[in-house]
Amino acid sequence: MHDNGIHLITEVQGNIGSGINEYKDVLSWAFKKIGITHFSYVYLGYAPSEVDEAVIIGNYPEAWVELYESQSLFRTDPIINQSSKTSTSFFWEDTLKLNRNSEYIFNMSAEYGIEQGFT
Repeated sequence: MHDNGIHLITEVQGNIGSGINEYKDVLSWAFKKIGITHFSYVYLGYAPSEVDEAVIIGNYPEAWVELYESQSLFRTDPIINQSSKTSTSFFWEDTLKLNRNSEYIFNMSAEYGIEQGFT
């Protein structure tokens, strides 16, 4: 498995370009090879609750991303909130246990097939 992982990383490095679509396509392909169907990279700056828009790159369903952006859900997203507090990786379900007030975002994303994750 270790050798396959190194090979996959080498392939990604060799094929990734500078364009957002190329980046998204290569990462979608690489993640799919290891069983991950969706990914998203979200950048908000230093104060997530104060920004007006997010930079979102990934392959989540377009309808979900549009809803997420139009309702500024990134401001109250428990995953974004936890990510801004730590550099340690975590499973989303652990964050939900810490913050039941934001359960509605998890319920909404589940309607688009995004039910669990790792950040």
